[in-house]
Amino acid sequence: MLDLAHRGARLAKEHGSSAGPPVSLLDQEVIQVSSADVVVGLPMRCVFALTAMGFLPQSAETISADELIRVRISPAWLRLDARFGSVYRHRGHAALVLR
Repeated sequence: MLDLAHRGARLAKEHGSSAGPPVSLLDQEVIQVSSADVVVGLPMRCVFALTAMGFLPQSAETISADELIRVRISPAWLRLDARFGSVYRHRGHAALVLR
């Protein structure tokens, strides 16, 4: 996951602008995880969030072989639990439109 975040950061720097990384990079699913009958894609936005907020160890040397990132989903939410914190992402489209 840390390697993926570093590669994504290089791409964001290469293709980004003053407005930040391209939305297409942030919303791209970069990893798929599965369990029994469920498959879910993890967007680069969540990978960046885990690393930027310090929820993962920052160097590969400090990551042990049994380091886990737990992925949980509900119809409305995606949740990633790392050693030092959790990241949530809303799944699907907004059900409420404000005018």
